[in-house]
Amino acid sequence: RAVKTVFIDGELAVDTGSVVHLDMSDAAGRLEIAQQRMLKDVPNHDFLGREAKDITPLSLIL
Repeated sequence: RAVKTVFIDGELAVDTGSVVHLDMSDAAGRLEIAQQRMLKDVPNHDFLGREAKDITPLSLIL
């Protein structure tokens, strides 16, 4: 069964299944920036200098 309400230290953290103090738009924007930074940096960490798409290719054609 799904969790609908959560209190942490007496404060409501999750209400009707949604996190109360989380700006989803802001979080998604920050995630996008971090993902792009990670993708750019992958060749620096791969011993063959490959890009992420070459290390882990998509299994399905988009």
